[in-house]
Amino acid sequence: MPATLHFSNSLDTLADRLIENIQAPDADPFATTAIATPASALRDWLKVRIAEKTGIAANIAFPPLENLLWDRLAERDRFRENPDEPDRLPARLLDSFSFQGLVLSRLRRDPPAALRAYLTSPHPEDAARRACQLAGQLASLFREYEYNRVAEPGYAGLTESWMKGEPSFARHLVRGHRPDATDGRMPVTHLTDVQALEEWQLDIYHSLFERGGLRDRWGEAVKTYRYTLPQYAHMALEKPVAPPDAGRVYHLFGLSNISPFHRDLIGQLADAEKLGEGAARFVIYALNPCAEYWEDVLTLRERRARGWRALTAQPVSAARVAATRLREEELAAGEVSDAEDENGLLALFGKPGRETIKLWCQLTGHDFHENFRAPEKTSLLATVQTSVLRREGPLAVRTPPDESLRFRHATDPRSELEGVRAEIALALAQDPTLRPEDLAIIPTDPASTLPVMRAVFAGDDRLPGNVPLLFPDGGASEESPFLQGFRALLTLAGAEVTRDALQALLGNAAVRRAAGLENLEPSALAGFLEAAGFSRGWNRSGTGAGGESSLEAALDRATLSLAVSGDDGAAAGASLHDLPRPVPGLWHRLDRTEADALLAWLERLRAHLVPLRPGTERGFAEWAGLLRALRDAFLKPAATHPTEVRDAYEVRRFLDEMEVWSAWSQGPDTPPESADIVLVTTLFADRFRDTDSAGRTNFLRGGVRTGPLSALRGLPFR
Repeated sequence: MPATLHFSNSLDTLADRLIENIQAPDADPFATTAIATPASALRDWLKVRIAEKTGIAANIAFPPLENLLWDRLAERDRFRENPDEPDRLPARLLDSFSFQGLVLSRLRRDPPAALRAYLTSPHPEDAARRACQLAGQLASLFREYEYNRVAEPGYAGLTESWMKGEPSFARHLVRGHRPDATDGRMPVTHLTDVQALEEWQLDIYHSLFERGGLRDRWGEAVKTYRYTLPQYAHMALEKPVAPPDAGRVYHLFGLSNISPFHRDLIGQLADAEKLGEGAARFVIYALNPCAEYWEDVLTLRERRARGWRALTAQPVSAARVAATRLREEELAAGEVSDAEDENGLLALFGKPGRETIKLWCQLTGHDFHENFRAPEKTSLLATVQTSVLRREGPLAVRTPPDESLRFRHATDPRSELEGVRAEIALALAQDPTLRPEDLAIIPTDPASTLPVMRAVFAGDDRLPGNVPLLFPDGGASEESPFLQGFRALLTLAGAEVTRDALQALLGNAAVRRAAGLENLEPSALAGFLEAAGFSRGWNRSGTGAGGESSLEAALDRATLSLAVSGDDGAAAGASLHDLPRPVPGLWHRLDRTEADALLAWLERLRAHLVPLRPGTERGFAEWAGLLRALRDAFLKPAATHPTEVRDAYEVRRFLDEMEVWSAWSQGPDTPPESADIVLVTTLFADRFRDTDSAGRTNFLRGGVRTGPLSALRGLPFR
């Protein structure tokens, strides 16, 4: 069997099965146990659970699923160390950022005719935003096609057809269509839309990955070849070799969303008939709410809204919209709408959960270990759990409301979280066996909720009523001072510098740490800049009144004032020719050491940011060098702050990746890729954003409309 599958409706039960397996008598005590989990919160919970059960959680690795599968492929790639195949040495994963860069290079050099008008704008900022965001969206769609539009018996995968220059969607949709289709089949006009949309996407994808295409030219230039995971799987499994530790077991725990490609790849890696001794062993632990077959349960929207999907902007009939919504009597009753003999609660788990269960079952041929656990108590929550556990749906006897399942109302998010904190504190006080790690708060919108949660739950652990809380990694709203500082520096480079902007920059902890000005009072800084006469602008030239309110002029006045006291009447009345007049009282506004450090910092800032002003085209390698120097001179992460250390690493990766982009070219006589600071800043903003909703919306960031772009995602493929 390709893999061993454990199903359960209890995370605790799955964790117990995992612990039993890693402690099996035949397990190698010196081998590192690899466990792939979908999120850091689940990983940390699992560490605690293993430590409690075994006494220690050591020699355990928690790689992401993509990395785990890539490493298994690399172990079996016979060409990885073969000098006769130089284009395979070495192979690295083509991550989302570099994928976006490849698409961006094609869009900038030779955009398809269908996109030229969209990518053209008289405003550089708008043009850069459109190009970067469109490239990112296309890279996301191409990756989704590779993962979900896979080859199946009798049909080639989408990207396999595209690499041959053959369209794929139309032939699946053309079967049985009628020009006047009104029964949900695809009419001719929409087939034309599909063909036009697929034509230019196919053209871009093929130009990137064809033999000698942009990806290959980049690899030849930098001596490192990048592949998506499906591409590398196709190469590595052509003639695989058996690695030394082929018999190792790899654990996949709690993965709630996989693709058909993951199903196929895990099956291929574990195929003993094809790989022989080189086959890997996988044990899968998956949450499944229902102990019976439920992969054919349709959601309410699926039951009510079937038919073809329009690809062009057009009005949608009110009847079609109304068909997907609950009726007034259903809303008034507050009931879950069930079809005949259907489980409405189970349908609410949605298509992703249902499809993942189906894919796991397909991998193992519906051979799995059942570890389902019925509720031990009689309560309202237990009734809900039991209703989902069996396909037949709700129980015949209603259960009265009780404390196991309650709804609370609050006027605002803070009040709601304060009520949650009080409830948790009361539960911990009343139940000595209850531990904080047994409790969870699941917000619907983590990005907006986490800042409020930090404010509500922050406090001294020794104070009564305080509840300890382990916060997961946040999104863009939770970025560290280091990343905020780098973003502010880039913004400052592209805008006119002002006194308020400098004050905000020096209010950043990572910036103050690098400048050695941790003890500088903001009010003292504001007074110093105001007294020195700084208002706005970097240099004297082009700034009103001879540029005397610029930072350059203010630095000259401040430097002279520290050397010659402005309170000295003789100095003030002396002829200084072209030198600025010293400023009275400036000497007393800051400590001399702080003043010297501040003046040196301001002069360095001006020197580093002036070359980053818009209007100059540079190669990506040169931009990476300038930004690296900016980072080193003005930012210092806190070694004890995990988020800052992580963000510093990610910024370094961003600059390292961008540095090799200069190698992209259309031929030996074509100059390296170059860009303006506007494009570089847009790339940074696009790279360090909240990715939770990437690829799931018809609107790109910044209000760019891309409804038709994602239309192929929802079309039937088989």
